Amino acid sequence: MTPEHRPPVPPLVTRRTLLLGAGATALAAAVPLVNAPAARADLATVPTLPAEPDRSLFAPHEQIFAGYLKILAPMANDIVTDGTERHGWMAGGWWRTPSEPFNARVMEHVATLAWFLANDRPWNPYHQNTALRARLEAAVDYYLGLQHADGSFPEYAATEHGLAPTGFGTVALSRALVEMRAAGTDYDQRTRMREAIAASSAWLLDTSRSAPWSDPIGYANQTAAGLAGAAAAAQALGDDALLATVRDRVVLLGQRGQAPGGWFYEARGFDSGYNANVQLPDLGELQHRIGGTELASQVTRWTDFFQYTCVREPGAGGFIRMAAASSRTVSGTPLLDTAPDTSDSRAFASQFLAAQPKLAAFLTSREERAAERAAWAASTAPVPARAKQDTSPRLWMHVSQAPQGPTQAQKDAAFGLLSHLRSSRWTRLRSSPVLDTRFVFVRRPRYYAGALFGQRASSRVSHGLQLLWHPAMGTVAVGLNNGAGNEFWATVLDAGGDDARQATTAASLTPTFLTTAGATIPADDVDAVSGDFRIRQTASHVDVATTTTFTDTGLRREVTAGGAATEMVPLVLRPDDALAFTGSNTPVAYNTGASADATGFTISRAGVTATFSWGAARATTLAPTSHTFFADGARRQHVLRVAHPGTLTVAVAFSA
Repeated sequence: MTPEHRPPVPPLVTRRTLLLGAGATALAAAVPLVNAPAARADLATVPTLPAEPDRSLFAPHEQIFAGYLKILAPMANDIVTDGTERHGWMAGGWWRTPSEPFNARVMEHVATLAWFLANDRPWNPYHQNTALRARLEAAVDYYLGLQHADGSFPEYAATEHGLAPTGFGTVALSRALVEMRAAGTDYDQRTRMREAIAASSAWLLDTSRSAPWSDPIGYANQTAAGLAGAAAAAQALGDDALLATVRDRVVLLGQRGQAPGGWFYEARGFDSGYNANVQLPDLGELQHRIGGTELASQVTRWTDFFQYTCVREPGAGGFIRMAAASSRTVSGTPLLDTAPDTSDSRAFASQFLAAQPKLAAFLTSREERAAERAAWAASTAPVPARAKQDTSPRLWMHVSQAPQGPTQAQKDAAFGLLSHLRSSRWTRLRSSPVLDTRFVFVRRPRYYAGALFGQRASSRVSHGLQLLWHPAMGTVAVGLNNGAGNEFWATVLDAGGDDARQATTAASLTPTFLTTAGATIPADDVDAVSGDFRIRQTASHVDVATTTTFTDTGLRREVTAGGAATEMVPLVLRPDDALAFTGSNTPVAYNTGASADATGFTISRAGVTATFSWGAARATTLAPTSHTFFADGARRQHVLRVAHPGTLTVAVAFSA
């Protein structure tokens, strides 16, 4: 019989329940290792790369491995091989923090080491390298020793039963198992790996566990990663029953992890980064493994929502995001039209192009990818090594296996499908009962606006109007979520507090939808509104109420506060903008602070003038922030502040 069909060894009982942190010298209250190989100290080091990688030897879809090749020996040689309880720990801080012996996530590079050991390439001197094999096997033994008896793994504490380390870890161990099988590594260890991924998959798919399957799911990207891991495990194990269970749980992911409005929950809110850059490609990989229509339907609904949170920036080669709405990751970084392999975390999303053509607008085209890879191969510069922490094993897994992206023709057509570019008159309300979240998007002939209401999902989120765009001018205002404290649209009371972030995450901003005559518009009817209407918003924790009227040519904000306050507007300005305080002769220049008693402020760009006016002269300041958009730095956020005694009406109009 073949080695893979030999009778199994006794079940593994090598799971430690507690490891001390860095600097500790012994285990405390630990379960002893059973049936584990004896630790061998002083393993040979992996030889350094003998020469600079020859770019011409890499197949286009495998160029991604070059940066990992540069760090393979240093990363492998940082594995502890001192014969102590830390023997096999992947030290060195290469991947994930905290870089501590109890953090199972730092061990995910066993998949990377296994790939280089197993795969014969003309540029890979580590194929079947004996020192690499020994260090990999030591790392796998250590990794398996971190697994709890219930199948889960820890991340932030030795006793934690974590969803992320279990889900992403199951992906890593499953991939390592496949590669190590091809490399012919120790059979008994591979059997223990099989048992480990079977146990972790059972934990991930157990609907009685709140971490992956709370209702609503708290962190949908981690549950999705768990499903991708369990699917990878099912294929590595040849377990059809496990794969069937994964398919069943995919349905539950949609029911508990996706808002009726379309986004996937992160901290029970929306997060642009985790949704687009982590979960979406994992769903692509999962779709590649299990097929069916459920995931395609989920991604179709998600894309229909996501398109509203991004606006096309003229001449910049990308999109600016409604960053203030993101609950977890700093989202001021634009989405670029072309992402190189070395950073294209969304590559596997191309799996869904047939189901959702709009998705092509946010992906690198085949032609762009081919040009980027050709330029990489032709370059004579040394291959950059991956920087520590920027070494995700999921990146090489996805980029090397991802389906082709859209053609440039498909991508160009997708731009025309995006709602803010396709038509100039509509209103959209996208909501969820979770945190009473309500996104409102308004497109009128001269502008596009985005606002968020409900309870804040995290301290990063800012509510209210946070995005204003013009089809020729591009982004005029956008709120950020980088925690700087003054880079979002809000009414800030002199006595403290504001209506966008307010005192706590329990605070809420509640909207009422009205006709211009004052009649209430039911939420179900908002999407049918095509003319002028109003949103009245009231804050729960500060005395601020605002009524915003949307018309064809602009909008008007009427603020009533319980005391003196400042209207704070996060403008996006360009070096060639013509800027002016109205009612004042004070000069205004890009990236320069200015102040005046003014009745308004104007921005002239691309033949259009945007006018912010508030009637009576008010103490007004304009201050640049450190945040720029796109590589050229030619779009910088500036904060406009208008002081007032407690009431203020700001009219925003566009000349064309």
